[in-house]
Amino acid sequence: MYLYPVQVKISLLLSLFLISGCAKESIDANFVDDNWLVTSMFSPQGVLQNSPEEYPVTFSEGNVTIKLEENTAFGTFNIPQEGDIEFSSLGSTLKCCDSKFAEQVVQVIPTVTSYYVKKEQLYLEGDQIIVLRKE
Repeated sequence: MYLYPVQVKISLLLSLFLISGCAKESIDANFVDDNWLVTSMFSPQGVLQNSPEEYPVTFSEGNVTIKLEENTAFGTFNIPQEGDIEFSSLGSTLKCCDSKFAEQVVQVIPTVTSYYVKKEQLYLEGDQIIVLRKE
């Protein structure tokens, strides 16, 4: 099959667009200075769960705090190098009745080992991927 020069250019541009759309924009640790909201979580197999609420997340001086529906979860984090992150197990206040999704977020955070920022969203990758957006 013969490809005309226009088809080749279109194919090349489309390939470049797709590759750049999938690339991780930044692994800059400056995300610590911003306020974030948990918006969703998805498994490595691509199963998406949207958050019933957007939970505020604060990263400050090695501490992380997540405001859930009723409780506040808290712990520590460390960034040994850009792109890598370590979390402690999270503690929580003991009020009743956070959603199942909120409980999953608290369980997944300590499994997170890496992060990246793409299009104003922070991705925390562990057993599942937690997606946060700038507040």
